[in-house]
Amino acid sequence: MQYVLQLAEKNPERKIVVVIPEMVEEKWYEYFLHNQRARLLEWTLLAKGNDRIYTVASPYYLSMNEKPGVARR
Repeated sequence: MQYVLQLAEKNPERKIVVVIPEMVEEKWYEYFLHNQRARLLEWTLLAKGNDRIYTVASPYYLSMNEKPGVARR
């Protein structure tokens, strides 16, 4: 996070995008066990950052059975 804030300070004319991977679990309740650090980073950048810092959540599928757009059971 410090690096992103320093980068924004050194380059006041540029926009910065931070890609945050999110693990996609097989069970809905497993989300609460793994993605907390990603949420914390996103919230901290929102609070301490500026209007030129953007965050993008990128899903990371752990299981080969899970594919985007397919409903889970």
